[in-house]
Amino acid sequence: MDEVGLGIYLTALARCGRTAADTPVTQKKLLADARRAWEEFTGHFATLDQGRILLNSALHVCSVSTTCAGEEALGWAEELWSWAFKHGIQPNQVNYETFLTVLSKCGKHERVDEMLRQMEDHARCPSPVLLAALVHVAGEQRNAERAEALWQRMLEMGTVPNVLALAARAKAHLLSGNVKACAEILESADTAALVANYKMSEMLVQDPGGHERGSPCAGRVSVFVRACLTGDCQTSNDAPFGRSHYGGIWRNDLLVFFVEEK
Repeated sequence: MDEVGLGIYLTALARCGRTAADTPVTQKKLLADARRAWEEFTGHFATLDQGRILLNSALHVCSVSTTCAGEEALGWAEELWSWAFKHGIQPNQVNYETFLTVLSKCGKHERVDEMLRQMEDHARCPSPVLLAALVHVAGEQRNAERAEALWQRMLEMGTVPNVLALAARAKAHLLSGNVKACAEILESADTAALVANYKMSEMLVQDPGGHERGSPCAGRVSVFVRACLTGDCQTSNDAPFGRSHYGGIWRNDLLVFFVEEK
C-alpha cells in the first residue's frame, strides 16, 4: 500500500468510526485495523506535507474511537505525535487541533491547556473549528465550567467564534441543566446567526441526558425545539417553524419559552 492508498484507507476508517460511536467492538477493530495498516506501511513520504496529511488521517481515527476505545486511542495518538517529531515532521495547525481534540475527549485537560499555551507562545491562533470542537466535547462531558474556561481562554488568544462554536457553548449549558445560561448565550448572539441555521437547531435538540441530571427543564426545551423542527409547534405570532425554514430557530420565540421555564 502506497501513501495515497494509506491515506484513503485511514480516511474511510475514520468515517466508519463516526457511525459506530456506541459499538465498542467495532471501534476497537477500526482502531486496530488503522494501526496495522500504519505499521505495515514501509514507503517514504514524497513530501513533509504528505506526512502531515497522513498523520492527521491517523489522528482522526483516534478521535472517532475515543467513545469506546479511549485508552487505546489515546495511546496510539501519543505514539503518532512522538513519531512525527522523531521523523522531522513538524505538526501543522490542523495536526495540533486534531490532537487537541483527542486529548480533550480523553479528559486530558491539563495537557490541552499546556498545548494551548504552546500555541500562544508560537503566535498560533486556534481556529473557530477547534473552539467549537473543544467546547462541544466539554458539553458532552456535562462540564459547562470547562466549556466556559475554554471559551474565554481561546477568545483571549484571538479566536473569533463561528455559529458552530456558539451552538456548542449553548448546548454545553443546556446539557448541564442550566437553561437560563443557554438562553442568555442565545440572547447575546446575532439574530442572523441563529435564524435558519439547521446546525444550531440540531445541536440544541441533542439532549440525551438532561432529564437524568435532575433537570426536566432541559428535556422540555429539547421536546419544544424538536416540535418546532417538525412543524408541530407554532410561534407566539402563529408563524410555524416548518421545514421551509430549514429547521431554523427564531430567537425571540425560543427565548420566550426559556424565560417561562427558568
